[in-house]
Formats: sequence, C-alpha cells, structure tokens
Amino acid sequence: MWLEFSRSFVSMDAAKMANDSTRKKTSCATLERYAWPLVAAWTILPAVFLVGSVVRETNHMAPITVVGHREILFNSLGYVILWMVGVGGICLVGRRLVRCERERTAAEEALLQSREDLESKVKERTAELEKANVRLKCEVVERMRAEEALRESEMKYRIVADNTYGWEFWLNPEGRFIYTSPACLDITGYSADDFAADPDLFYRIIHSDDRSSFRSHRHEVEQKFKSDVAAFRIIRPDGSCRWIGHVCRPVFDNNGNFIGIRGSNRDISERKQAEVEIWKLNEELEQRVLKRTAQLEASNRELEGFCYAISHDLRAPLNRLEGYSRAILEDCSELLDAQGRFYAERIEQGSLQLKRVIDVLLELSRLTRSELTVQDVNLSEIARSIIQELKEMHPDRVVEFVAAPDVMVKGDVAMLTIALKNLLDNAWKYTAKHSTAGIEFGITEHKRRRVCYVRDDGVGFDMKFAKKLFKPFESIHCPGEFPGNGIGLATVQRVIQRHGGRIWAEGAIEKGATFYFSL
Repeated sequence: MWLEFSRSFVSMDAAKMANDSTRKKTSCATLERYAWPLVAAWTILPAVFLVGSVVRETNHMAPITVVGHREILFNSLGYVILWMVGVGGICLVGRRLVRCERERTAAEEALLQSREDLESKVKERTAELEKANVRLKCEVVERMRAEEALRESEMKYRIVADNTYGWEFWLNPEGRFIYTSPACLDITGYSADDFAADPDLFYRIIHSDDRSSFRSHRHEVEQKFKSDVAAFRIIRPDGSCRWIGHVCRPVFDNNGNFIGIRGSNRDISERKQAEVEIWKLNEELEQRVLKRTAQLEASNRELEGFCYAISHDLRAPLNRLEGYSRAILEDCSELLDAQGRFYAERIEQGSLQLKRVIDVLLELSRLTRSELTVQDVNLSEIARSIIQELKEMHPDRVVEFVAAPDVMVKGDVAMLTIALKNLLDNAWKYTAKHSTAGIEFGITEHKRRRVCYVRDDGVGFDMKFAKKLFKPFESIHCPGEFPGNGIGLATVQRVIQRHGGRIWAEGAIEKGATFYFSL
C-alpha cells in the first residue's frame, strides 16, 4: 500500500511536471525538499507499527518460551528489514526518477529557450526578408518602369530614325554598318540589309571621280575626331546619278572610347541642279550688268555732254536775254509805258529763274556722278552751323533750335551738308508765318535702325500728298505762297539714296512736319 501510494505520488507529481514547465520545476524542488522526511516516516512508522502489533499479540497469547520470543523477534526483525529494503529500493527508484525528471525538465527548458530563440531569429529573419521583399518589389517596379520607358524611348527614336527624310547610319570602328535607316533604299536603290551584308558597297556606289575626296574626308573624321561635311555623287542600280549631302561625326562612349561614326546622307540633287541654274543665271546676270553698266556709262557721257551744253550753250543766250531786258529797263524806261516796263521786268525775272533751274539741274547731275568720300561726319555741328547762318540772314525771326549732341554718321561730308541744308532751309521757310517757331534735329530708332530727323512746327502738309514731296518741281502748296525752285527735297533724296539710305516724311496740316532719313 505504501509502495503504491509513493508510486502514485511520484507519478502524479511527474505528470503535473510534464504538463507545464514552470510547474515541473516547482514540483521537482518540492519533491527534493520533502522526499526524505516522507521516506523516513514511511520506513519507521510501519516498523514501529509492526513491532507494536507483534508485542500486543505476544502479550495476548500464552506465555512463550525464550525460544518463542526469539523466533518472534527474528520474524519481526525480518519483516522490518524486508520493509526497509523495499522502502530503500523505492527511495532509490524515486531519487532516480527525480534526477531523470530534473534532467528532462532542464532539457525541455533548454529546448523551449532554443525554440524561443529560434522563433525570435525566425521573426527577425522574416522581417528582414519582408523588407528585402519590399525593396525587391520596388526595384522590380522601377526596373519595369525603366524598361517600359526605355522601350517607349527606343520606339520613339526608331520611329524618328526609320521615318526621317535622310539616310541615317552608324558605323562601328571597323567600318561595318551597325544601323542603316530605311531611307537608304529611296536614295541609293539598295536596302539596309544590302549595306549590312556588304561593308564595301557604300564605297563602290560613290562616283569614281569623288571616291578619293570622300576617303580623305573619312580619314579626317577618324584621325582628327572632328565633324565634317562632304558632297559627292553616287550611282544607283539603274545607272542614274544623284548628289549626296553627307555629314558625319565620331561617337564616343562614357569613358571616351571611340565606338564608331554617326552620320546622315541626304539627296541634294535638286539643290545641286538649282545651284547650276543659279550659276547660269548669275553668269547671265553678270553679262547683263556689264551691258547695263556700259549703257549707263554711255548715258553718263551723254548727260555730261548735255550738262556742258546747258552750262555753255543755254547760259550764254540767257545771259544776253537778261542783259537786254535790264538795258531796256535802264536806258529806255521813259520810252516805255507801264505795260512795256512790266513785260521787260517779266523777261528779266524769267531769265534769272531759268538760270537758277539750270544751276539746280547741274547740281543734281554733279551729285549723281560724283564719287563718295566716306568719312566720319558730325551732323550736329553741321546743323548748328546752318541754323546760325539762317539766323544771321534773318535776324528778325524768333526760332528756337534744338540739336542732339554729337550725331555721328559715315558718309560724304559735302553731300550730307547739302542734304541737311535743304532740310533745314525747308523747315525755316515753312515756319516763317509763325511769330515764334521751333526746329529740332535729332536721332531716334525705327525698325531697329538709327534714323536722323528734322522736325518743325510749321504749316505741315496733308499726308495724302507725301509722295509728291520728293519729286522735282512739284509743290503741294499754292504757287507764290512759299518761294522756291521745287527741287530741294529731290536733292535730299538723291543724296540719301547715294548713301544707301531712305527718306520719308510725316506731318499734318498746321501741326508741323518731320523728315526722317537713314544712311
């Protein structure tokens, strides 16, 4: 019974320790603490109980002999020894069980700790793998995007290259075609596969007269690593000839290594034909210019003869006519009535006016024929000098003159002085009816060009008559209202045109006028 109780106790305790690691550890400690007192109690108490039972039974029985007492004692001692041996065996077995349980518990704890460590490492590794997986997914997405962008970019460039007007190509360092655009078929009559299969085909189709120059061009590009252009002829399979405009340049990788030649060829046959036609037209035009120049030289000689005739053949009769009319007025005035004197005066005035017209025509002829002496000219100083002379000639006039400082131009100083004098005389004349007048000379900008101007606040003019201003002997005002020979502005225009410029006017009635000119 005691053996079964101790076994059940040990087995129950062992079962409890097997259920939970913490309870097992506590049970082992409890078993070690109380095992030996229990064993001692289980050993001594049954022995005492057995001995007491034997003594009681002996006392109730009849008197026993000494031999009987000894036998009873030996039997009791034998039972006790057997009991103690059994209990000792049980203790040894229990101790062994406790040691095994302790070892098993320690192993389970170690296993549990290893499992926890393994789970922790698995979690850490899983987290790292998840992060790596996220990074890998991002890299995959970025790579897919980059590949998609690369495909789109490649498609765009290929569309451009395959559909360009010119024949685009790329040669490797050995001179073989890496890429040839489909336009080569339209230009040369050979396909891209033909050029890829036969590297010498390109040289063979070049016109024999142009091969040496093209080889020199290619040598310059490959040896000096610089871009260059060339023009040469090719022979198509049908025997026709075409002009090719060629441009190429060396190509290098990111490390600066030469990786080939990139170039473009265009069909310039029409341009070459146009150049030939232009050359022919230029030759024809040059012949026409020479012919026209000869005609102009002849006209100039005739004009010089005409001017000589005017200055000599016409001036002499006019001088006589003027002299006779003056003599009649001086010597025969008392013989003439009022009407006769009027006729004589009109004859004298007409002859004088005709002489002035002749002088103006001669001046225009001189301006047309004379050579330009180009130098730096200060128009501001010339303008101030002309206005000062006008003020001295007409001291009664009140005119405020403003000139921009140091307006410098390049031209013939004599001709520009004549032009500026006519413009300022014109402004002075058409401001005469105002008690006070203003005249201005300056410079401004018109259509990105420097232009000079002369402005006045005189009677002005109607813009619809602006084109008549520069025609000789044309007047937009009433005859006799403003005296003049009608050729001043025409002279200005001739001078400005000789300097390669232009002149125009703006104005309004009673609001003045402004004359602009460029050189």
